[in-house]
Amino acid sequence: MDLRAYLINAAIAAALGAGTNELAIVAILRYVLPRKKSEIARRIRDLIATDLISPEKMRQKLDEPGVGRLLEQNIDDAFASLLARDLPEPDALLAEHRESFEQMLDGAIASLLDEFSCRVADPAFPATVVRPFLAERWAALRGRTPRSLMTARADELPGFIASWITSLAGSEQLRASVRKSLDRWLAKRIDAALSASDLLSPGLVTAAEELAVSQAPAIIGQLMDILREPGVQNTIADGIMESIRSQLRGQGVMGGIKGVFVSAMNIRRDIDGICRRLPDALEASFNQPANHDRLASALRFAVRKGLSRGLDQDLRSPEKRAALVALALDGLWREAAFAKAADKAERFVEGALGQSLEETLRTLGAEESLDAILDETTARVQRILMHPATRSLAADQLRELVAAWRQRPLGRLDRFIGDATRRRISTAATREAMDLIRGRLEEFTEKSGLWDIVVSSIEEYDDKQLSDMIRQLARSELRWITVLGGCIGAVVGLLQTFLYAQGWL
Repeated sequence: MDLRAYLINAAIAAALGAGTNELAIVAILRYVLPRKKSEIARRIRDLIATDLISPEKMRQKLDEPGVGRLLEQNIDDAFASLLARDLPEPDALLAEHRESFEQMLDGAIASLLDEFSCRVADPAFPATVVRPFLAERWAALRGRTPRSLMTARADELPGFIASWITSLAGSEQLRASVRKSLDRWLAKRIDAALSASDLLSPGLVTAAEELAVSQAPAIIGQLMDILREPGVQNTIADGIMESIRSQLRGQGVMGGIKGVFVSAMNIRRDIDGICRRLPDALEASFNQPANHDRLASALRFAVRKGLSRGLDQDLRSPEKRAALVALALDGLWREAAFAKAADKAERFVEGALGQSLEETLRTLGAEESLDAILDETTARVQRILMHPATRSLAADQLRELVAAWRQRPLGRLDRFIGDATRRRISTAATREAMDLIRGRLEEFTEKSGLWDIVVSSIEEYDDKQLSDMIRQLARSELRWITVLGGCIGAVVGLLQTFLYAQGWL
């Protein structure tokens, strides 16, 4: 068989081989692939998710140092860009989400206060938080003086308090308040008392006696001024003369004779002289030291005797009680008393300011009961913190704080956060992000349906688009399949011709 037969058979076989392969490719792309598109897409998805890009391989990639550095650099760049921006006030940033922010804020404040209330209500809170804090503060303050704890104006405090106490003497409001308190106190005591002494404690009885003694010079002075009045002296002289005449009239004839002598001797003139000299004589007598003690004893006795008498019924009337209150108030409400109280207060405050807190407690006799004071203070603090008013006040304060913050422009946040701090935050954020990705990678890929994108994308292509895409992706590979089919067909044709020529077929 000549060469031409070999060439013709080889060409025919090559055409058949190439045509067959091309026909198979076309059949697969146009007929088989569209029918198996969903199944192929799912197999591709499974292949990617379980082998090509499996969670384990993704974790291995994340563990490479370069990935962590790249993620950290991106986080740091984004953070630095945010910090460098000139931000407006938060209200402007939240303009479109203000209602949502208000709801979130209310919820956050409520949750915060609920957590705070639960923490405060815990029986262990006073013992583990409040009491140790109070004990620590007391240990730090026990040696300090009030003056060292106050501002530089502490030296003005004693004088200020003294001036304030002195000014109370002119306070009508305080006077009215004291009058009401005295009236209520006296009404209670009168209802239960049998005598005036029952109304007063022994100390007040002594004070009443001393008040009477201290007022004796003023009373005597007023009495002497009254006795120096001519009209009073005439009245006294008339009374003495009338008493003499009445006495003489009761003596019969002898009394009449004595009356003649009284008229003849002009005794009235002597009596007038006695009345004129009486005030000075009495005043001189009262001013003698020996008489002071007798007068004081007499006044004390008179006060005690007067207080021991039974109470009159009219004393229980509101009018009488009001008169007693007014009398007592007049005795107490004196400028000298306020000045004396102001002086004592000034000296007390001056001493207290320079005395340590520990010495003050020792002076008051409370040092030994410090543990009891701490326990009571701890309990009071816990009650205050648990009171509904505290919760309401805290909520209002938090809202006011947030409201003020929302009105202030944020500006550049890098004013408050330096480069070193920013890098530390970025490093920490990167570490947390990497840990989160590693721990939740399988859950994320499974629940997010990340690889389902492959299925949905393949299914969304129509048959022609899918065929063209595969041809475009594997153009050279598909062409070489056709060429390879032609080559194989040519070899088969040459071999078949050779076998026929040898008579083997």
